[in-house]
Amino acid sequence: MKQPYLIANPIYDGVFKALMEDLEIARGFLSVVLGLVIESLRFTSRETTSVPPGIAGDVPGITASCTSILRLDFCAVIRTADGGQAQVIIELQKTRLSGDIVRFRHYLATRYVTCEIPLDAPAGARPEPLPVLCIYLLGFVADNRLPLVTRVERRYMDAVSGLPIDLPAARRPDFVERLTHDAWFVQIPRIRRIGRGAEGTPLERLLSVFDQSRMLEGDRHRLDYESPDAKLDKILARIVRQLHKLQTDPEMERIMSAEDLFEIEQQRIHEDLAQALFESEKLREESDRRREESDRRREESDRRREESDRRREESDRRREEAEREVSQLRKLLEEGTGSAE
Repeated sequence: MKQPYLIANPIYDGVFKALMEDLEIARGFLSVVLGLVIESLRFTSRETTSVPPGIAGDVPGITASCTSILRLDFCAVIRTADGGQAQVIIELQKTRLSGDIVRFRHYLATRYVTCEIPLDAPAGARPEPLPVLCIYLLGFVADNRLPLVTRVERRYMDAVSGLPIDLPAARRPDFVERLTHDAWFVQIPRIRRIGRGAEGTPLERLLSVFDQSRMLEGDRHRLDYESPDAKLDKILARIVRQLHKLQTDPEMERIMSAEDLFEIEQQRIHEDLAQALFESEKLREESDRRREESDRRREESDRRREESDRRREESDRRREEAEREVSQLRKLLEEGTGSAE
């Protein structure tokens, strides 16, 4: 019977952070995903040290671990083989929440206004606004029409003639490159099961370590990657070995448990907000219905009052006509009596 080869689940922020701390792994991972030859890189990642509210039944020490992993904003400055440099940001999101887009946009805006000192710059060099590249690792399917990895890239076009402008990446103008960006969207649930050996493309093989179908039953923290062999890509073999070590690290176990608690709390907050919005919408609809009903009744009352006024005016008109006829008859009668005398 095949023995399981367990690895820590890299969909967790803490695990992914620990993985990317290995510069060779980080350079290889980014090279494969971006399709670029990366010669060097420097991390500029940032962590948010917010702690979620306590939850009944918390394991002592678990919530405190959140301060080391919530939230991880991964960013690196890279230099490619053609000499170009850029900021690469990676957003890792396990589940879909209503605030994802706002958070992604906020962080993207933050990176756009952040200047970095270029790699190998001389002492005293001024920070520059480098071009931005975005990688989104999504633990959910953002759109069923999209494949495992979708690259959204820019094209230079002559808007007058409609013809493309042929500019090699290394010769594109810095002014334009630093104001626009390409993005890669990885839909982790679309990872297909890849066995050992050279099956699949290098990108598919690399992303196979995120394959959530390998998750152990009842244990979200570990995946059964099967025993690695000599056919694994060099960078993939290094990733698998590192993840294998991390799955036995008690500190990493505490960090992953902290992420689970944080995710549960975030999900609860979003559900509460969704319920509050639903109830608010119901109250608004009920208020609108009552206002419409009140308006309808007021309109009906106004209509009845107008009808009553019309009838009263009609009654007054008829009474005036009757009184006028009576007056005329009385006058005729008086005139007839005077003639007889």
